Amino acid sequence: MPTFTLPKTSDPALPAIGGLGYVGAYDTSNNVTVAASQWFKNAAGVWIPVSATDPLPTAETSTIQAIIAAVVTGVKTVTATAAEIFAGASAKASRRKLILKNEDLVLRFRVGPSTVTQQNGFPVEPGGVVEFLFDPAVAVPIYVISEGANLQVAVMEV
Repeated sequence: MPTFTLPKTSDPALPAIGGLGYVGAYDTSNNVTVAASQWFKNAAGVWIPVSATDPLPTAETSTIQAIIAAVVTGVKTVTATAAEIFAGASAKASRRKLILKNEDLVLRFRVGPSTVTQQNGFPVEPGGVVEFLFDPAVAVPIYVISEGANLQVAVMEV
């Protein structure tokens, strides 16, 4: 897991309890817990309490992600009918990232919600790659559709 520190503060708006304290370990939901009765100033400038039962969420970026379970890979055939895409027999439980690579040399495919069509989805060019980051606690399906004939898509779920 990544290591970082949160600064202490002397902001007069902070409740009398004090500034930010000790930052503990990540839990299974990738949250950080600080010492009891501590406060965190969010992006809106509002001080919020943080405790073991209400941990401080951490933002995931490509530079601070950790692989915590086996990666699942596969190659799927995408047709002119929208279908959910995943690497294995079903979407990986608690997935954090989905990576799709268009293996076709000519055709595009499109990604989106279950209502994706050949006209309204996000296009992925031949050889193109698209990545999706997920909250591992929320299962979000991603659908794909070919703009023409069947094509192959390499899929990786982390």
